Amino acid sequence: MNRHSRSGRFNYHSEIWGDKAGYYVYLPTAFIYDFNARTFPDSIAEKTGNGFQLDTATGVVSTKYPMGTAVMQLPFFLAAHATTIISGIPPDGFTVGYHKAINVAAVVYLMLGLWLLSRILVQHGLSERLSASLLLVVLVGTNLYYYAIWETGMSHVYSFFLFSCWLYSLFWLKRKKVWTWPMAITLGSIVGLCVMVRPTNLLGLLIGVFVVFSGVSIKTLGSTWRRPIWAKLLYLATIATVLLPQLVWWHWQSGQWLYYAYGDEGFNWFTPALGSTWFSPNNGLFLYNPLWLVLLVLLFINGKSRQARYALLGFFTTSYVFACWWDWGFGCSYGARSFVEYLPIISLPALLSFPKWWPKLASLKWVFMQVVFLCVLYNLKMAHSFDQCFYGDRYWDWEAWWAWVASPIK
Repeated sequence: MNRHSRSGRFNYHSEIWGDKAGYYVYLPTAFIYDFNARTFPDSIAEKTGNGFQLDTATGVVSTKYPMGTAVMQLPFFLAAHATTIISGIPPDGFTVGYHKAINVAAVVYLMLGLWLLSRILVQHGLSERLSASLLLVVLVGTNLYYYAIWETGMSHVYSFFLFSCWLYSLFWLKRKKVWTWPMAITLGSIVGLCVMVRPTNLLGLLIGVFVVFSGVSIKTLGSTWRRPIWAKLLYLATIATVLLPQLVWWHWQSGQWLYYAYGDEGFNWFTPALGSTWFSPNNGLFLYNPLWLVLLVLLFINGKSRQARYALLGFFTTSYVFACWWDWGFGCSYGARSFVEYLPIISLPALLSFPKWWPKLASLKWVFMQVVFLCVLYNLKMAHSFDQCFYGDRYWDWEAWWAWVASPIK
């Protein structure tokens, strides 16, 4: 809240601006403006960075971003809406209270996601204190911190929570070996929301299944999936129900039930920019967040673990997919933001193996701790100096990157 006390409204620091406004616009459209673009405040699309479009001729509100983030922000939006009305402030969906509700939503989902991951670690034998310490390092040492505090309206922290839920639910299913109707609804809701937040999250859901069930035979996994059949039907029905509002919106926006809202933007599958995705001064994952590299090294060290191998495979697969996107830097991004939601899946095998490899470090423990401390310090410094975009002249502008590294925090 202190960080955003200075961000104001209708500028690129705002919680409702650009992409963030595109994710959010579903809520005022549905609950304030009765699905009518003509009733929106004048020039509100321009004032919020053109993250959505208002067609005053047809009344249609258009956005290329899916509605999952808005669905997850809904309880906080309604609380802000009620508070705004009680306070006598015009409830237009864009006053200060609505901005602050997004900040609260992001931090709540962050904490819930971390708590679910801590439950997984504790269930696998780690102490409460150790689990909390490891997750704190992951938080402050990676771009998760930036997207939970600075860019609260972006989809990443919401996907982080959903992937944490997915892993927790899969571990529950692995222990119980049988579906129940609450679990069918839970899993179906998670899958539906994941797809509705970011369609590429389908890849993360699949990787999560391989990581959790890494030690389970295909035959056992198949039998677990088959029984009971009514639970699977309920699971599929839940997914369809969760996705239905998005299909209805697409039909209203475009006249098509299935609609690719990104237009000409797509994937260049045969020219992946992997080197740039990982190391470019413009949003390179490892250059901004070296702790990601530490996590990968730990997975390599534990290469005999199937969980670690599947997590590594998942990392390289997602890296390839993101590197093939037409804009591999993902616009104004802090350290390859598309990887944030994959932190639960990639980091969990490394954290679970901590009690096994930590005693083997012997005299190298202090070296390892210093490396981790420097990674955390570097990430915090970079995050507190970053101004939401890399302003270099080119993707490999090292001078601009160094000027940013040497700049004071904001």
